[in-house]
Formats: sequence, C-alpha cells, structure tokens
Amino acid sequence: MLLVFGPLVNGGIQTLIVRIANHLANIGQPVGVCCGDGPLVELLDRRVDLLLWTDARQVPALGASWLRQQTDGSVLVSFDPISAALGLAIEARLPRHWPATHISGVYHQRAFFMTGERADRIILNRLVARAVGLPRLFFQNAETRRGHRRLFGAAIEDSVIIPLGVTERDPRWVNRGSVDLTIVSVGRLVDFKAYNVGAPAIVRAALDAGRPIRWDIYGTGPLTGAIQREIQRHSVQSHVRLLGDLPYAAFDSTVGQYDLFVGCGTAALEAAMLGVPVIGVTDSSLEGSYGFLDELPFGNTGELQEHPPPYTIGALIEHFRNASLAERQAISHRTRAAALPYEMGEIVNSLERLANAAGGASPYWRKRLVAQLYRAATLSWPVRFARKVRASLTPSLPVG
Repeated sequence: MLLVFGPLVNGGIQTLIVRIANHLANIGQPVGVCCGDGPLVELLDRRVDLLLWTDARQVPALGASWLRQQTDGSVLVSFDPISAALGLAIEARLPRHWPATHISGVYHQRAFFMTGERADRIILNRLVARAVGLPRLFFQNAETRRGHRRLFGAAIEDSVIIPLGVTERDPRWVNRGSVDLTIVSVGRLVDFKAYNVGAPAIVRAALDAGRPIRWDIYGTGPLTGAIQREIQRHSVQSHVRLLGDLPYAAFDSTVGQYDLFVGCGTAALEAAMLGVPVIGVTDSSLEGSYGFLDELPFGNTGELQEHPPPYTIGALIEHFRNASLAERQAISHRTRAAALPYEMGEIVNSLERLANAAGGASPYWRKRLVAQLYRAATLSWPVRFARKVRASLTPSLPVG
C-alpha cells in the first residue's frame, strides 16, 4: 500500500497516515509513504519505505517507481483533493492497465469545497474526484458523505464509510473527583474548530459562578489571534492557556493528566482511548455539542448533523463537574468503549476491502488529463512565480 500526502506535520490525517503505515509494517505488508518532510516523519516505523519529496513535482516519479517494484497489485491511498491529484499523477506515470487501485478519503464535510476556496479550485477538485472515480472515494462518516452529494452531482449514498482509525492503548486517566476541573483541547486552530474561540467565554461564566476551571489549548493556526483576543476580553489569561503545538509523541502522557477533553477528530478518539472523558464539539460552532463521544453516531467526531446540537459545551462541563466519582468513571468507560471500534486493524481491512471491490475506474486518458490540469493550476512556474510575488507584497500582520 502506498500512502500519498503533503508534509507530515501535526494534524489528524497526518497522524492517521503514520498509524496506517506502522500497522501495515507491523503485520509484514509492504508499505510506502510518499510525503513532504515534517516532525511526524521520525515516528514512521523503519520498515516503512519513506519516499520523501521536497517539491510536489517529484511525487509522480517517486510514487510510480515504488509501485513498479511491487510484485502484486498495490493500493494507492490519498487523503484529500491535493493528494488525490498527486495520486492521479502517479497513475498517469504507470503503464496503462498497471494493477494498482487508487482510493481516496474524504475527511471533512467540506473537504472538496472548504471555506474561502476559490470557485475555480472547487471545480478542479470536482474533476479530481470524478477522475479518481466516485465509487473509489470513501467518507469518514455519513455527514461528510451527505455534505458532498450536491457538489459531485451524483448518487453517492452507497459510498463506503471508513472512519478515522486510532491505535488501541491502555487507559491512563485518573478519576480525581475534584470540582477544580482541568480541560484540554488539541488540534489545528482553523475556522471549523471555532469551539476554541468560545472557550474563554465558557471559562468566564464558570469562574463568575464560583466554579474553578482551567482550559489548556494545544495547537497553532489562523484562529490564534481570535482566541487571544477572547482570552483578554474575558480576563481569563491565567485560566485559558494557548500552549502551541503538542508533539504527537507526548500526546498520551500530556492529555492523560486532564479531567476532560473537549474537541473533535483524531485527537478526540485518541483521548478517549486513554479513558479521558470526551465532550464532542460541532463544526464551526462556538459552543454547540451533540454530547459526550459515546452519544455521537459512529464515524462522527464533530460534524454537523441533520438536527441542531441539543447541548452546550458549558452545560456538559458542569454536568461532569457535578457527577459523582462513580458517574465520572462510567462516562470514562463509555467514552473509551465508543473509541474501540475505531481500532487500526479494522480500518486497514476496510481500506483493502474497498480496493479489492472498487469499480468505477475512470479512463486512463481522464486521469492523465486531470493530473496535468491540476499541475498547471497549482505547480506550473507561472503559478509559483505569482505566489512568490503575492507573498512578497503581502505585509506580515501581527498576531493577536
């Protein structure tokens, strides 16, 4: 199996790639990771073939060369529109009818039409999806699949759902039973994770009611300034802390020390595996929640459902604060039980089953044409030159 992506920096998909690759290496299957450099690269098992690129234009040759060396048919897996286009470019480098199956994951309700994305890129992303072949797309949950139905203009109700996968580990959460709550959130500070911006107001309300609380936020991203402003506006500088990126290797030892985890995605599942009670958040909502992790539909770790969130994060925090020791332990057990079906072995098996059963392959000419269009629109020298000029003319803005 060949996994294709961009730089392996901290992020849910990036850590998922590390877990898939290491799982395959541990069971003796050939696996390659074609990616840009990043701190997660060093966590790859030494048995994983690392195809490291410094320029995305190197990807087609690197990927095709690795696939040619495999004696049996291989699976090529991409994880977003950009890596899907790179996967098409790899396919275009292989001989026609080469026995390699490209499948591609969709891990966000708007993955192919993210907020702020230009109309021409959305059209290009749609072409990429159709060139991969809609039956070869898999979605992390029903909400993500439903979110793309109109964009693709096709019936995808039967498309396979393969959720995020995490490695099973022993619980390490300690049931302190204290009213002085410690909360942690981990993840990129991007627009759809607006709960981070809402955290200072929730903490302020608790403090004003005489309920001690501390909320630590690990991550970096575009929302940093907005969160800092909210921290200052609510005067909670000593109670809400922005602590930067949390190294993936330190996740368990750090997160396991907190009373509660508030968040979504991979980090929420990994916290739950540790036994840490997890309050789910809602895409782009400051305070909406569908409940603790065990109350969410399988595969959904934060996506907006067809009905509005019935809870607020603040109310769930106070529910936990007022719970007895036994009730808190029960929440921990339920949260962890909800995470266990996301174990890596079943996720990898699901990927292989999809690849073996996948139909709907696009013609070779379409893959080649769309790969060339994507390269022209994103990696050609005029585009790269324009990008450099734009960057040089954009003044650096202070954070905060």
